[in-house]
Amino acid sequence: MGFVANLLATNGVIAILAAINPHEEIRNQLTAYGQHVNTVWINCDMETLIKRDTKQLYKKAMFPENDPEKINNLSGVNDPYELPKKPDLVIHTHLESESKGIEMLYYFILKKIRL
Repeated sequence: MGFVANLLATNGVIAILAAINPHEEIRNQLTAYGQHVNTVWINCDMETLIKRDTKQLYKKAMFPENDPEKINNLSGVNDPYELPKKPDLVIHTHLESESKGIEMLYYFILKKIRL
């Protein structure tokens, strides 16, 4: 994904990867593709994630181990999630409105393409 996104970016195309990268090592590999790669951390506290969870994934991930409906390997619940060490932008979706988060991302992209 990182290779293709960087290839697009070097040709003037804005590429946004909406991917959960739970490990810092993977994030570092992506940023190694070139200067056009940035990390935007869409940060949200667990309480808000659970409230917004229309598929009930967080609830199911917290079921007892012997429950047949238990979901395993959900990042940040029962699978590791390493907080980004040096994100280029952090949007706290539990603190900011949706429109504010969109505005923050929009102006971040504008700033990057004007450099």
